[in-house]
Amino acid sequence: AVGMISLGVDGCKGGWIAFRLTDVDASFAVFESIESQWSQWAAPSDLCSFDIPVDLAETDLYRSCDRLARKLLGARHSSVFNPPVRSALAASTRGEAAAKNESNTAKRISKQTQHIIPKIRQVDRFLVSTPQARGVIRETHPEVLFHVLNNGSPLSIKKSFSAGIDERLDILEHYYEFSRQLATHAFTSITRSTVRRDDVIDASVCAVVGLVSKSKAGSLPEKPGIDGYGMPMVIVIPGTALKEIV
Repeated sequence: AVGMISLGVDGCKGGWIAFRLTDVDASFAVFESIESQWSQWAAPSDLCSFDIPVDLAETDLYRSCDRLARKLLGARHSSVFNPPVRSALAASTRGEAAAKNESNTAKRISKQTQHIIPKIRQVDRFLVSTPQARGVIRETHPEVLFHVLNNGSPLSIKKSFSAGIDERLDILEHYYEFSRQLATHAFTSITRSTVRRDDVIDASVCAVVGLVSKSKAGSLPEKPGIDGYGMPMVIVIPGTALKEIV
């Protein structure tokens, strides 16, 4: 029996890198679109954790989940940036998106956010048109996950460095023994022009946390706000099951 299925997904140059973990096997693949990833992999999964903002505000740029994630990370808070409001996704140019965001929130969109708006738009349109995916696809944040997995201690090296990749794989191996083996396979079999090494790490931690937390994942905040489509504005974090494992 396969048991629980946990997917971890991150945006990449080639589309989306996804890791699929069960109690008995593991695999990864690159998908061009959310639709293809969902139809081929996600529909039967118990949990699909995305490193992308999923639930967007309409007027307030500062979601409480982002505020709490930054507070948790302390000195590394800059890795959590504010997503755009939903109306900004309809813009046809970066300038128009920035203007819409500023008129709704009085805040500008950061360069990092501008870069991932096409990915945010793709997920948002999919969730709006596919109600059955809501509650299965959930937002998380790799650096927040690693912080919690590392017993609340800040990571010392950025993931853009090889030593930072190693540091994160050391942590992952503690929870899922095949983490390094799986990531190394991905590094060697997928070109870096399609998927960067840090994309592999981010998708991996999303999948591992889903598997080891089972159905006991926690959230920031514990009582989330709801967006315009009834989806909770929340960042999923490792739950109580981790304490039983460690």
